Amino acid sequence: MNQQQSPGDNQPSSPEPGIRQEADNSTFGSGQQAAIGNDNIQIQYNKNSFIIVINSQETTISETTFKEILEFDEEKLNFLSKNHPHIYVIIAYTLTYLKTFGALAEKNCWLNKRLKKQNVKADFKPLFNQLESLGTLTINEILVNKVLEDFSKSDLAVILRQELVKYLENQEIESHTSEIIAKWVTWETYPYIKEKFLSKLDNEITNWRLKIAQAEQSRMDGKYAKIESYLSTKISPNTSDLKIKQQWRLINAENEKYTIDNLYLGLKIHVLDTNKSLPESDKDLEEWVEEELMSKNENSQVIFIQAGPGRGKSTFCRIFADRVRMKFHPLWTPILIKLRDIDNFSSDIQNILSSALKEKFADAQNWLNEEDTRFLFILDGLDELYFENRKGNGVEDFLEKVVNYQKHSNCKHKFIVTGRNSALQGIKNYIYKNLKMAEIAVMDDELKKQWLEKWKILVGKDKAEGFQKFIKAGNCPESVKELAQEPLLLYLLAAMHRDNDLTIEMFKQASGTQSKILIYQNVIDWVLKKQRPEDLNTKITGLNNTELELILTEAGFCVTQSLREYVPIKTIEERFNHDETIIKKIEKARQNFKEGFSTALAAFYIRPAKDEGAVEFIHKSFGEFFCAKKIAQSFQTWVEVDSKNGHQEFIINNEALAKEIYDLLGYGKLSLEIVEYLIALLDKNKIQYLTLFQRFENFYKDWYLGNFINRDCEDSINLPLKQMQKFKKQNILLGLREVDIYAGLNVIILLLELHRYAQAQDKLKNNKDNIVFYPCGKEDSDNFDNQRLLRIINYSNSVTVNTFSATVGYFLSGANLTGAILTGANLERAKLGGANLERANLEGANLESANLESAILESAILERANLERAKL
Repeated sequence: MNQQQSPGDNQPSSPEPGIRQEADNSTFGSGQQAAIGNDNIQIQYNKNSFIIVINSQETTISETTFKEILEFDEEKLNFLSKNHPHIYVIIAYTLTYLKTFGALAEKNCWLNKRLKKQNVKADFKPLFNQLESLGTLTINEILVNKVLEDFSKSDLAVILRQELVKYLENQEIESHTSEIIAKWVTWETYPYIKEKFLSKLDNEITNWRLKIAQAEQSRMDGKYAKIESYLSTKISPNTSDLKIKQQWRLINAENEKYTIDNLYLGLKIHVLDTNKSLPESDKDLEEWVEEELMSKNENSQVIFIQAGPGRGKSTFCRIFADRVRMKFHPLWTPILIKLRDIDNFSSDIQNILSSALKEKFADAQNWLNEEDTRFLFILDGLDELYFENRKGNGVEDFLEKVVNYQKHSNCKHKFIVTGRNSALQGIKNYIYKNLKMAEIAVMDDELKKQWLEKWKILVGKDKAEGFQKFIKAGNCPESVKELAQEPLLLYLLAAMHRDNDLTIEMFKQASGTQSKILIYQNVIDWVLKKQRPEDLNTKITGLNNTELELILTEAGFCVTQSLREYVPIKTIEERFNHDETIIKKIEKARQNFKEGFSTALAAFYIRPAKDEGAVEFIHKSFGEFFCAKKIAQSFQTWVEVDSKNGHQEFIINNEALAKEIYDLLGYGKLSLEIVEYLIALLDKNKIQYLTLFQRFENFYKDWYLGNFINRDCEDSINLPLKQMQKFKKQNILLGLREVDIYAGLNVIILLLELHRYAQAQDKLKNNKDNIVFYPCGKEDSDNFDNQRLLRIINYSNSVTVNTFSATVGYFLSGANLTGAILTGANLERAKLGGANLERANLEGANLESANLESAILESAILERANLERAKL
């Protein structure tokens, strides 16, 4: 890549002492006097000020200091510009440079605070006593031409920049930071000079006008201009980019025009001790991050902000990036990257970031090492990181690159990463130690009160108070109150209540996660039926609401599988290959919404993506809910039977079931949220738990024996191979082993969850003894194999050393591992609370940071096991 040139690059060195160009008999010199033209202007430089003496018929000024020039009225400035343009240009640029610094010092929180800390007023006036170097300059045609052609490379700019750096360093501001300030002020001088001064030059100075126009074009082609363009189009809410502007809206809906700023509140956090993962204190998130930016101490740790879905991570990233733009730029220039947009995983972090940004200022070689920029990288959504294949630790490898770069002695930039609480599951301890972690707290009563005050402004007192009574009512389900602690869902609940689509009566028969499922389903109905009339949906897309929801369900599944932000319409069509009617409707819809079609479902919108239609989910949690719906619908068909020839047979036979399991579950690990939704949906649908459990268990037995992956393709279909090829067409680059491993591990997760659910439900008491999962088989039975789980762990870890723990480890609480041989097994960070490990052999096992609270360890062997930071 070619390095981009900018007006601020390759600055010339300062003039050597004693060297001065003589021309036009006019000189700035210490104690010297210069005469121009008809001698009606004189400029003197004394130790503490410039003195300008002007004698003319139009105006008379005697012993005017540079400071007083700031107060020149239009008449005096016009006199200089018309009668002494050379002098006018030099004075104008010098004054404007100083004014530009003053404006920056006033608005930039970082600079303002540092100057005030040194008891220095945050403006340009103290600089007047430090301009001795101007005595080396000569005012002449050569200097003026250089200033007008490219001020940043002129001798005048070099001297002003050096003096500003000297001044800032005297205020105990680091040399590197001072250089950034001085160079940025040089670049930013031009808009002020053009607006305030250059317009006063007579039109007849055609040559100068041409130089000014060329300077303006050169400035716009430079690096700083490209950065400013990025900030104004990608970070600012006042952008002209319609997609970015849409992201500032709370939801995409015809009737919902509120923006993030209307209801955003500062979030509270628990600062975490990464060694113990325990809360240290509660702080305001923005204030905490700003303290990190303001700190003079070198901090090599990456800031990691974790929270569950809907807690406001992405909203914080967008709001905070804009505030950094307004309050800290150019000392910290915000760069906001959605990690799901990263598709280049080279070994070099600079190339990864450049590929994700796709901005011209990031095309230059070594753009991260340039001295005149300092970036704050805000990397949102670690759990949404898409990696080219899942053979390696995609998340861990990427985070390690960020950590190593941040630790490097030459790194002047800062990284903030956000992710769900489970995003760091299985991450090695070295990375943990280099994270400065905080967890976003749920909205407390005080924050909700402030939020409701903002809501009152938007919808009126009666509606706001009615909603407040609803969420405080004693018979309002606890799960609904919990959802109301998350900013996204608080807004959705309030909007539905405003429209009379949310009432206490809805939850009479629901409890726990069921209430959450009811909320999500009602959000879907509210969006598709209330926010845009069905006839308008049909008119725009050619799809009725039922068909639209069906497409969104498939889209949620595909997006979750691919780990991307969107799924092409073509991929969805392929999943409907059995339904020609809906395929034709999808094709018609793709032609109809060329300008994009947005629903108000808060989490997603439909629009054409590049050269083809696509469905995009803005908020991951709704995509996951639709994914869970798709999987739950399949589970329902797996337990259905048909009576033939006097006996019952499954509609989906064992071979078809195995094929669907690889299709649904072979993509990667099931998230905790999807599993939670799944169990609630199964309960809502009153599924036959025992039948489903037995079918999963039968698949599990065939899987761990290798009966699927070892099939000879000539005799039968190798299901993992077939699915791998199908994934490849969708650009999901998983290998044969990975597809097989993830399908099996996800079935293990579902068996563990069905086991746990059945043991806790009175309504399943007749099946409690039958819905019991023994990963190694039941002791004293023919099916018992005490090394089975160990072999599964080792097979899984042939992908990465912690694939099993990172995938299944979160779901092992309460697992029955009696008598299991787990010698040397990697169970780092596994959740084994309440697990039955009686007589288990854990010799040499890695249980670092594992949770073993309430686990049964009677007669268990723990010799040489790594129990560092484990909870016992």
